[in-house]
This record gives sequence, structure tokens and C-alpha cells, in this order.
Amino acid sequence: MASEKAVESAKGFCGPALFAASAKHARVTLADVPPSADGLRLLASNGNWSEVLALAERLEAEVAAKARRHPLKYMAVPCSASPPKSALRASPEHSEEEPSTKQSLPVPIVTAASSSASRLSADAAERSARLPYVLVQVTANLKMRRIAAAKKVIEALGDIEGEGFRDPVTCESFAPFSLRLVAAFLPLYVGAPMEAQKKLYALLEDCLRHERQCGMTGCDARIPALGGDDAVKQSAASTALQLRWTQRVLRVQRALLHVHIHLNQQSLAHSLVEQVLRSEEMWHHKFHDLSDELYQLRRTLQLQQLFCFALHVGDASHAQATHAAIHEIAAGTGAKSSAEATLPNALSNSSLCKLVVLTCDAFAAVFKGEYKKAMRLFSDVIEATNHMKESLRTSADGRDTDARLSPTSDGSISESALRRWVLQDICANAQVSYATCQAYCGDADPTTLMSCLCTTLEGYAKAEPQVLCNSDAFVESLVRFYTLSGDREANLRRLADLLEVFRCDRRSLPNLEALV
Repeated sequence: MASEKAVESAKGFCGPALFAASAKHARVTLADVPPSADGLRLLASNGNWSEVLALAERLEAEVAAKARRHPLKYMAVPCSASPPKSALRASPEHSEEEPSTKQSLPVPIVTAASSSASRLSADAAERSARLPYVLVQVTANLKMRRIAAAKKVIEALGDIEGEGFRDPVTCESFAPFSLRLVAAFLPLYVGAPMEAQKKLYALLEDCLRHERQCGMTGCDARIPALGGDDAVKQSAASTALQLRWTQRVLRVQRALLHVHIHLNQQSLAHSLVEQVLRSEEMWHHKFHDLSDELYQLRRTLQLQQLFCFALHVGDASHAQATHAAIHEIAAGTGAKSSAEATLPNALSNSSLCKLVVLTCDAFAAVFKGEYKKAMRLFSDVIEATNHMKESLRTSADGRDTDARLSPTSDGSISESALRRWVLQDICANAQVSYATCQAYCGDADPTTLMSCLCTTLEGYAKAEPQVLCNSDAFVESLVRFYTLSGDREANLRRLADLLEVFRCDRRSLPNLEALV
């Protein structure tokens, strides 16, 4: 639970009525959860990252002790790399990668490939047992913006791509892929972007190699050497494995995109974005991991990112072509809207795509220096999202939408929940952009400008504290405006109280002053 001081501060900021309507959930603490992977999930869903870290450290120590006492139990090679064909036939249903409608929080479960004849050394077995909990520790530190602490945890492992983390027979890595990806990407945050780029390209090449191998295995699987159910299972296993490596390729490419943008490598960034879009289109048609409607929405959001990047680097022609592509998708979804919900503000694919179009129109106005027009467009987006939220609250499908959107017990997230998240993100970005445009309007009074910007964002936060306190873009913008205005320390203390009530426990908060 939040401290009494933080609660009183939040009540004073929001007002008693708004606070009572927003503060509906009691935060789970370490004392309330089992000391297990389920406990880690519960703590993470409540934003208690400091306690996630503490529990992960405890579980790591416990599993390491068990591995030392019973080394034979942990010597089987974990299924974190491509298993041999015999393992594919033995466990076709296993898939380490979660589909895009699953939680991204790493789940610390070690599974052994009993069909593999490989055996790890005692030291490697202990290391393998610890790695899932190490990944959780790194994740928790990154969530709290403790980059140095995350780096220290990874460095303590040594070279995660080295022989100490590989199957002694197949030479495949047994480290969790997410940990390998974070280890490759982390140098970007500690001032070594070229090192990050080098490591990510090496990881990408490894993923592409596995993807090619899976494709060849898939061709073999379509020529059934086995009959009946065995052939079907082998084919399904091959497809699942290829999907896993395709997902990994895309994850590494997205990380590389951030590095290219950071290094101002514009042509490489453009080329990579287009490659990712082509790959995801082929992936969707092959695997159908999302519905066609949700895929179109995701593609629209990706094109919006490409559009903003083109504006950022001043590539007007590329931005115009991307803008046209977004309009084309929105027009196509609008033609299908008759089959969607009939409510005027229903949370449909068509309505969300229209909001993306409006947002892009606003960004185009910003690019042209038309800040008044941009403010009007961002205001239209905010008004439309608020109407849609109100419709959700009053509709049967919108019950409890003010509460935190949490996955079901199996980790899956419904498409309606994903659409609500998209809606919240569109709204928060429009609110931040609207306030930022105020600073560039020629008639703004410089003596009161910063206080006006703070007041604008505070008004949004008072209306939806639980939503906006969990938006990194919103919190960072508010911190930036507080830093530039007077009475910074008092404002940041009040913001910390608000975040303690509506986002996470106090110890999990990042250093707010370091966000600027």
C-alpha cells in the first residue's frame, strides 16, 4: 500500500472525488505473494519492481543451492536453443517465444530437454538454473531506470555468448534469448552505441541462421516420413520453431533500429524499417498469429513511427508517401466499419486508425511550423479518445476499464484489452504533444508559459491519474516542464507521491531528476 503521506498528497492534487474514483486497487506486496514465479508475476503486475528484484535474488540463490546439492537434476540442457529433430518430435507443443498477444515479462521457468543426450558440467548446470532469475533482475532494474545496476548484473555473468553458456555437444546457447538481447542492447544506454550495434548484428546473424535452418526443416517435414499423428505433430513442431526464430529476428531488428536512429544512420534506419514491415507482412500471412484487423492496426502504428522518423530527419517525400499509406489503410478499415460495433464511439479498428490519421496530420502541421493547427488537431484527438473512453465505461464491454488491464491466468491478453492500451497511448501522446505545441505558439507569454504548460498536463493527470502515471512519455514531459519552471523540488516531490499511489511502490520509482 502507498504511504499515508503519499495518499494525502494525491488526494490534495486530484481532489477527494476524483481520487476516490481512481484509487480502486490495493497494491500487492512481497508478503502477499508466494515465493515463486507466480509471485514474481503478481508483483510485476502491480509495479513493485523493487520487490520483484528482491524475490528474484532470493529465488536465484535458492535454485543455485539446489543445483549444487542435486547437480544431476539440473545437468540436462535447457530448451532455449534450437532442439534437435528428435526433440522436435518429442515435444511439438513447446514454444519458448510468446505470441505478440502475450505478456512481455520474462517467466523464470527452466525446462529440460529430456530427449537430449547432452549434459552440462556442474558449474554450467548451476549457471543455467540461475539465468531465468537473472533475467528478471535485469528487467526489474531497467524498469526502475537503474542502468548501472542492470549492467552490473549482466557483467557478473561474464560473456553470455561464450562457451560457458553453450551446449557442449551442439554448441547452441542455453541462455534465455531475452537475456542475450538485453545484454547486446544495453551498451547503447551506457555510451557505447557502436558496441551495441556490433553485438546486435552478431545476434541477428545467429537468429537468421536458425530461421533458415527451420525453414529447411519445415520443407522436410512437409514430406511425411512418418504417418498419421506423428507426421502432423512433427510439422506443427517445425512451424512453431520457425515462428519462434522469426519473432526473434524481428525483436533484434527493432533493437537495431533504435541504435541506427541514435547514431543518425538514416539510410540504414529507413532500410531496416522497410525490411521489418515486409517481414511482418510475410509473417502474418504465414502464421496468422493476430487477427487481420489487429494486424492492420499494428501496421498502421508502425507506419506512424516511420512517418514520424521521416519528419524527424527532414525526409518530406518519404513522409508524404508513408502518410498516404496510412490514409489508405484507414480508408480500408472504414469500409469494413459496418461490420463492427454500432456505437458512435465504439473502440473499433476503424476508429483507432482514424485517430492515427488525425495524429499524423497534427505531426505534419508541426513539421510545417503550423503550431496552432497542430494544437487543434491534437485537441480533436484528445476529445475523440475521451468520448471513446466514456462509451467504454458505460458499455457492457467497458466494465472495469479504469482498473489496471491485467492478463488472464494463462498470460494471454484479449484483443479488446490491446485496443484499449492503444487508445490510452494515442491519447497520452496527443496530450503531451498538445502541451508542447503551446510552447511554440508566437502569442505565448514567456513569463507564464511554463506554468501554463504544467497546468495543462496536471489537468490531464487529475482526470486520469492511474492511466497517465503509467505513461513514461507523459511522466517524462511533466518532469521536464517542472524542471524548467519554478519550485521544482516541491513539484517533483508531489509527483513522486502521485506515482507511489498510482504506479508503483516508492522504492521502485526512478530518479525523477535524472529523467530530464
